[in-house]
Amino acid sequence: MTGCGTTRATAAPAQKLPRSVALKVEQLRRCECETGSGIGFHGVGGPRRRHARLKTLRMMRMKGRSQVSKQLYQARVAVKRLSYAATAMFCVAAAPALAEAQPKPAQINRNGVLILVRSTLLALDHANKTGNYTVLRDLGAPEFQNNSAAKLAEIFAGQRRDNLDLSGVAAVDPQLTLLPQIEPNGLLHMKGFFPAVQSQMVFELLYAPVNNQWRLFGVSVGMTPASPGAPTPTPQAAAKPAGK
Repeated sequence: MTGCGTTRATAAPAQKLPRSVALKVEQLRRCECETGSGIGFHGVGGPRRRHARLKTLRMMRMKGRSQVSKQLYQARVAVKRLSYAATAMFCVAAAPALAEAQPKPAQINRNGVLILVRSTLLALDHANKTGNYTVLRDLGAPEFQNNSAAKLAEIFAGQRRDNLDLSGVAAVDPQLTLLPQIEPNGLLHMKGFFPAVQSQMVFELLYAPVNNQWRLFGVSVGMTPASPGAPTPTPQAAAKPAGK
């Protein structure tokens, strides 16, 4: 107080804090500035809360990713199941087609087989003996007729040279090693032989349907030693459609 009777209050002089305390206060202020809260490190809006929020966000992202992965897995499983189902349906649909592609027995009786075999081989025998293959060519299907008479004469030149006699087929019944069957291409196919004491003639014949008749499509004839079982043909002369 002064002598004039006036009372004056003045600020007390600031006390200087210890250096260690001042550093802690400064760190606390910095944390408050960074977090935007005046409560400090242990407050509601402090780094712990922020860390908890970040952890929650990460967990939500991971959960979302797991759900997406689960959906992708389910979609892949569904696609595989559809693929297996489609494959099974294809196999089931292809089975009848494969069955139809197999040869099937021909609807022809024994007399019909004898007529075809004997008429064909006797026509070949006449052609070999006369050297004229025009009749044999004319008896064939259009594809067989693509062979000229000269071409047929060239094919069966070896039989003419060996004086092969096929006339015995008129009196002997053939033994079939391949029963008449219809091939997938629609041709009538058969194989067999004519038994003999020393040697037997083996043959293989193909016929094509032309105007409701079986016309010669291919012929193969040869000789093989006689044996009790089915013969194994030796190299034979064979005539088939030209270009085949």
